[in-house]
Amino acid sequence: MTRTASLYDVPRKAVWDAHAPYVEGAFDALVCFCVGSPLSADARNALVKSAQAIGYGNNQMAFISVDSLDPADVQTLIEAIDPLCVVATDTSATRVLSQAYHAPLHLGIKDYVAGRPCCCFEQLNDVVSDVTSKQKTWRLLKSTLAFFS
Repeated sequence: MTRTASLYDVPRKAVWDAHAPYVEGAFDALVCFCVGSPLSADARNALVKSAQAIGYGNNQMAFISVDSLDPADVQTLIEAIDPLCVVATDTSATRVLSQAYHAPLHLGIKDYVAGRPCCCFEQLNDVVSDVTSKQKTWRLLKSTLAFFS
């Protein structure tokens, strides 16, 4: 089944294209991963696999590299994409996201940004090697990404 374009696709795609060097994935993603420092392959794979386990497809995720963007541009991108939820992968991304929405975001708990479920990690790259941390991370991702639970 082919998705019918919506009225919002043209401006959404224009914002996406204007920020193309900093964003990858689907321009109409349901989940946005805001990345400060580069993600390891294991950490990125863990995010993708977690989202897939909850029911998101590969074409429903977007990764935004936020460190080179002005916080206002991060907010513009997120609002254009209009995801159901947002994940910040490290303290740098959390800081930029907090600045973008003029709201303090907290590490390690389910939070909200502009009404969207959000979770922020101190450093997701460090989590993937520790079993206890992986379990805690999975629980947090599940509570954040499982939008309808």
